[in-house]
Amino acid sequence: QIKASSHDGITKDDLNDLSTLLEKVKASGFSKDDEEFKSAKDFQVRMRAQIEAQEQIKLALRSKDESKLKGAMAAIQELGLATGDAKAVMAEMRILEENQAAASREAAKVETAKLRQVLKASTPELRSDEQYKISQLEENDDVSKLFQFALSNDKYDMGKFYRIREDADFVEFIEESKRIEAAKHKLFHQNSVIPKSLLRLQEEENETAKQLNSAILQYCGDLSHPYPSAQAQFLFLTGLEQPNLVDEVFLQLCKHVNGNPKPYSKHRGFIMMCIATR
Repeated sequence: QIKASSHDGITKDDLNDLSTLLEKVKASGFSKDDEEFKSAKDFQVRMRAQIEAQEQIKLALRSKDESKLKGAMAAIQELGLATGDAKAVMAEMRILEENQAAASREAAKVETAKLRQVLKASTPELRSDEQYKISQLEENDDVSKLFQFALSNDKYDMGKFYRIREDADFVEFIEESKRIEAAKHKLFHQNSVIPKSLLRLQEEENETAKQLNSAILQYCGDLSHPYPSAQAQFLFLTGLEQPNLVDEVFLQLCKHVNGNPKPYSKHRGFIMMCIATR
């Protein structure tokens, strides 16, 4: 297991050694229902998957093809790989996404004025639609149940997203005595504005991300604001104008509803999530 998490990963020889050992253990009369034996068999399956993923990663790095890099990235997140090649794929994906984000920003500027008018005109309808969705969520909280299911599945662990800030970076500007606690709650609901963006962003985007977090808290009632609907409008407009912040917005909304003890605030967070993703 240690080698599987190492810089170089594992080889077919490692898999063969484990397979041989398991055959010997089985031949010695060890029960296949024994928990340790079952655990070893499960790890054998994972090793096979990792070896296949390592080959997929090497091919993606050689080709630099976007679709191959995305496929490799999916395998990395599925298995939670931390090999040197896996980190290289993450770096390539960050560069790719930064370039795409820059192009998207330029394209989005053309539509900004039109989008502002559309959103401005739809504010009353948006407000009434939100009230309807609150009542629906109170009666049948399917969205919340789906979110809780995702939280219980390691495959959807938010902390594994490769663009997440490291804990030490996230709490850099927090009082030293409070850093450990702040790091623990990095991806959980909090009543105060985050000290840094959840994702690794440029400095200017980091400041915008903090403003977006404030908008979420004000819209959901955790912080006071005389016009909460205007804060929702600000968040959605920013996402439309700056596509590179879309992942940050979605992750912040996930953070807001994760472990949120306030029903009204949590429902408002799910409403924003539904509007943002529809």
